[in-house]
Amino acid sequence: MFNQLKNTLLLRGLLILTVVFSSLSTSLFPPTALGWIPQQYPTQSLQQAVGVVAVQAPLTLYAEPSTTAATVEAFTWQRQSVTSAENATVFSEVSQQPVSANQLFLAFYPKYQLALLTVLDERPDGWLEVSLPTTEAGKAWLAPNGNNTVYVWQDFIRLYTKNFGFQWLAGVPAYQRSVRLKPEDTAPLVPVTIVQGIKVLHVRGNWMLVELRDMGAEHPIGWLRWRDEQGNLMVWPNFSGQSNAFQAPSNPPDMSRLFDKDM
Repeated sequence: MFNQLKNTLLLRGLLILTVVFSSLSTSLFPPTALGWIPQQYPTQSLQQAVGVVAVQAPLTLYAEPSTTAATVEAFTWQRQSVTSAENATVFSEVSQQPVSANQLFLAFYPKYQLALLTVLDERPDGWLEVSLPTTEAGKAWLAPNGNNTVYVWQDFIRLYTKNFGFQWLAGVPAYQRSVRLKPEDTAPLVPVTIVQGIKVLHVRGNWMLVELRDMGAEHPIGWLRWRDEQGNLMVWPNFSGQSNAFQAPSNPPDMSRLFDKDM
């Protein structure tokens, strides 16, 4: 009788875990006062990308990795007195026209005058080939700059999910949102009752080691995917402080920490 009750409670806990993960991860995360994040999974433009670079205005991009090459684009933007991301002006010095920032950047936080670009290639001399969807080639070159901070994906996820928590990208399959006892897709699920929060402890390969805050006294530890085998991102650091994200900060984060690699 006791074993039957124990098994019933364990099964119920696993079902609740699945429901909680599904409800928290299927919502889209629209633009906020701080900006926006990549929305959908899979994000094909990220599959073969090296990582991400954090840049500040003014921003100049070249056709080739040389400052004597043709200027593909040059952007400036400024923090607005209003708090809406849509009202942040991104101006093209080449076309002399305002440009839609959500077509240019992987993520954008105008309140902090900060943008993130996808890095497609990195040369030994520091030049970066970045994604630029508004151009015919779809990419351009960014000159070495001490104000720019480059992260390979694993370092980016490791640093900022630990400090800001994370959000699920929309469309991540339910079975890949499961917390498992080992960093393997076939490993057993971590038994919990109701997940009240998740703390990222470590990143290894395509997995995050996390601590679950359960409604009980125990804080079980398990493994959670942040990237699938095809290279698609599944999570994004919770920079914007979304209240329905895991380990959401109580106050808007200090985005200057993006430029501090020694966090």
